[in-house]
Parts: sequence; C-alpha cells; structure tokens
Amino acid sequence: MKSLLFGLTLIGLTTLCHSQVDTKVHSEYLASETDFLLNDPSMYLERGNTSHLIFRDKGMPISKPVKALNANYLEAVTVTVNCERVNALESLVANYDLTKQKFFNNKTKSYDIEFKEGNNHNGSIKVVYDNNGKLISSLESFTDIRLPRPILDAIHAVYPGCIILKNTYKVYYSVKKGTQKLYKVKIDNHGNKAIIKVNNNGDII
Repeated sequence: MKSLLFGLTLIGLTTLCHSQVDTKVHSEYLASETDFLLNDPSMYLERGNTSHLIFRDKGMPISKPVKALNANYLEAVTVTVNCERVNALESLVANYDLTKQKFFNNKTKSYDIEFKEGNNHNGSIKVVYDNNGKLISSLESFTDIRLPRPILDAIHAVYPGCIILKNTYKVYYSVKKGTQKLYKVKIDNHGNKAIIKVNNNGDII
C-alpha cells in the first residue's frame, strides 16, 4: 500500500517557551532555558489536498523529564545549547504518537509527515514513520537560528571580526545511517561576503 503524506504546523510556539534572558552578550550567544516537553500542542493537519483536520490543545509544559516516544531520535538531534525554536519542534516530533491519530492504519507501509513552525518562522522537519509508528528518518531545516557557541567560536577563529548575516541549519537523521548536522552561514568578513559550511564538530568544510 502506498505511503501517506501529511503536514503539521506548530501554532503559537513562542508562547510555550520561557522568555529570553536580557543580557548584553552578542545576540548570537543568547540562550533560553526550556525545561519542558511539548505534549500535543496546537497544530493543524493537512491530509494531501483534502480538507484540513484541526487539533486544538494548549500543550501544557511539564517541569520534570519524561522519556520521549522516540527518545533515540531526540538524543541524536538535540543541539548542545538551548535553541528554543529547534528544541521545541524536535520535542514535538519526538513525542508525536502516530498510532493514536485517527488516520493511522498499520497496514499502511509508512507515513511521511512534515512538521512546520508557526509565528512566521520557516523551520520544518520532514519525518518518515514506519507502520508501527516508529520514527525511522528525518530531515530538518531551520533558518537564522541562535548558533551554538562552539560553532560561533569556530567561525570567528578563522574569520575574526566577521559579521554573521544569515544561517541555515540542517540535520539528517536515520536509524540505520546515524545523524549528520550542518550549518551553512553567510558572513561579511570586513566587506567581503562569503558562505561557509561548518559541521557539528566546529570544522569548516
């Protein structure tokens, strides 16, 4: 049987996160604590070209750790510092229970579901689940995220004094092939613009 394709959009994401700490440190270094996991937050589900199905839930934050349904995925993709945009959408993906959805049928070979940010952000995570609801692969893409300090340090070590103009963060996860993370960063190096690529180890490639 053919795989099914769906799309999910996270609504009101920023209302679920703690406020940023006001500091004079460079904005790229700011970080907020998000000691919660999302539990079915407000979202809408689009089934192909048919009618939209609406799910409404406040997504109550929780204060103590709870093991995610797809804990291996979450452990593999989570960034080393708190970037609330990325962490929140990854937590949603990790805790999304496909088997409890009305459209779920274990006779379907696989499900392709795309999770998207709301609030004018354009981050997305495209996920493939098997017929048991297990997450088997994903492709993440976020633009203009708060870069981790090791990535910033690596860039400024090679391009001291440069200004970061834009960035794109991509993550590929596979149960069989592991995880790959890549930062594509556009910089202004004293009037010379360039696009550089940095891996998760801080190596410029």
